[in-house]
Amino acid sequence: MAGRQPSWVRGALEGRRLGELRLASRPFVDSCAARVTGTDRRRLRPGSADTQAVVTASPRYERSGEAWERESIRADGSSGP
Repeated sequence: MAGRQPSWVRGALEGRRLGELRLASRPFVDSCAARVTGTDRRRLRPGSADTQAVVTASPRYERSGEAWERESIRADGSSGP
C-alpha cells in the first residue's frame, strides 16, 4: 500500500473538501478585493513568495513601506541596508 493516500487527503487535493469554508470566506475576500487597485507581482519558490513589484494609482498607506522598514531597523539598532 506504499504511495496510497487516505481518502480525506485525496479529497482535499482534488478540491472536494473545505467547500463550506470556501463558500463562507468568499464574501470576505470579495469585499477586500473590491477596494484594491493595482498590481502585485511575486516570485514563487518552495516556501517563499518574494515581492517583485507593487504598483497602484492610489496607495492605501500614508508612507513608504520600505522607508518604514529602514527606520525600524535603525531604531532597533540592528545593522541593515
